[in-house]
Amino acid sequence: DNNETNPFSRREFLSVAATGLAIAGGTSACTDKAASGPNAAVLKAPFDSLRDYVAAMEAHGNVMRFDRIDQDAYEGTALMYRLVDRFGRYRAPLVIFENVKIDGEWRKGPVIANQLRHVEAETLLFGLEPVPFDDSATWHRARAHLDEMLQKSNGVYPTIDPVEVSRDAAPCKEVVLTGDDIDVRSFPFFKNNPGDSGRFINTASVFTSDPEMGVNVGTYRCEIKGPRHIAVGSGEGQTGYTMLMRAKERGETTAPVTLIVGQEPMVWLISGARIPARQGKKPVDELATAGGLRGKAIEVVKCDTNEFLVPATSEIIIEGEVTLESFEVNGPYGEGSGYIGAPYYTAFTMTVNRITHRKNPWVVNDFTGVTRPLIEQPSAALTTSG
Repeated sequence: DNNETNPFSRREFLSVAATGLAIAGGTSACTDKAASGPNAAVLKAPFDSLRDYVAAMEAHGNVMRFDRIDQDAYEGTALMYRLVDRFGRYRAPLVIFENVKIDGEWRKGPVIANQLRHVEAETLLFGLEPVPFDDSATWHRARAHLDEMLQKSNGVYPTIDPVEVSRDAAPCKEVVLTGDDIDVRSFPFFKNNPGDSGRFINTASVFTSDPEMGVNVGTYRCEIKGPRHIAVGSGEGQTGYTMLMRAKERGETTAPVTLIVGQEPMVWLISGARIPARQGKKPVDELATAGGLRGKAIEVVKCDTNEFLVPATSEIIIEGEVTLESFEVNGPYGEGSGYIGAPYYTAFTMTVNRITHRKNPWVVNDFTGVTRPLIEQPSAALTTSG
């Protein structure tokens, strides 16, 4: 294993990746052919969990697995660069890392990455079959479906209200961590780049709330600072930041926040893209929009320490509160531009009060700036409707 921790150039990243496929024990289900096998006809949207979605992508030949990745040597990042170079941004596979070396320690995964970037996700997420050997036709098939959805609902996506389930019926409640048993660092969250300031939870849907605006679900870079300490980097202009600053203006000193990781893919899409139209202080139910897009209600369960209702099949739920009396630094961090982004100096300090998760939870990492953005059609169709 390469234990170098000095900065790498992109050339060195790719050099590692050139041999890393074999060293890491990579096995590929990534093909250029149509879906085959018995599961391909069975695993259809709507997907009730990340695990169901990954199984469908694998049945369609869009997944590559790796047994061991030394992320202290940035092997995962290097391999993602190589896969994008090899397959292109639209066909780079969803990847699964079974075991990951972080801070000198091998940790059990799996860690999932590039989960909503492949062009065939544009169709599979909506129960449509991709067009074999034709990415453009696949892209346009998804667009036609979403255009029709908008036409039927007067230019806005339909909504289906979430359905609350009991705690016993929620996989995300299988394991409960409190007090000194909490250590966010024990999960295999990545430091993607030598220039990053640390390890980040970069695929969480962050729940915040406001009496007038309702509940917001947003994706922000969240830096792990300690066992129960996360710097939530919602910046000025983002809804989460606006809600928390409004609470500060009301004289509140803390605010509840919940992070969910390994969420059902439509919730991840809604969290990471501006799809529901939030006008001013008007409440928006983003989970209802996710339900409408997939044609089935999202099952939710109440958090243990606050009032947020979160998707019940999520892998990990991180509950806590942020202080509104001071800020801290978050970053630098590799951003979607492909460059290292500047630090945020107004990140919110989150204290974790409880973690619940599925047995053997899956972690999701985003190689921000390496891969293409989230699938395009839901936002593109909405932008041009009417």
